[in-house]
Amino acid sequence: MKYHMQEATIELPEQNLLDRSINILVFGDPKKPFNIVVTRDHLGNYKNVEEFLKKQMHLLSEQEDEFKEHEIKKLNLNLAPSGKPCEAAEASVSYQHEGRDVYQKIVAIVLPKDRRVLSIAGTFTDQWPKPMQAQWRQIINGLVLR
Repeated sequence: MKYHMQEATIELPEQNLLDRSINILVFGDPKKPFNIVVTRDHLGNYKNVEEFLKKQMHLLSEQEDEFKEHEIKKLNLNLAPSGKPCEAAEASVSYQHEGRDVYQKIVAIVLPKDRRVLSIAGTFTDQWPKPMQAQWRQIINGLVLR
């Protein structure tokens, strides 16, 4: 299997491969950056992406102080190469991490072929201003699956 990264492509055996890689992207002011973290997982025994995302929120709530789940909603994203909708959901949460406020949006997308989950989290240390919200929507709506 050809595994593509920003910097390179490597050939990997497909047997027993579970991709749990992470990409961290940082934008803006280093003192108050906007972070995007991309992770990979597998849907496993969860029935759907909302159930998967709720479990992730539960795990996060156990690790962080003053955790608040603001919303989990199903998304309609046409990302598959065929143009068919992908199963996707988005959560909006806030919490305190090491005494600092954190505001986060997390989108989980089930890849149509093999039940792998691609999660994209946007994180900021304040309420998201409108330009950042627009940038987030542009990032999510601009996703193209390979």
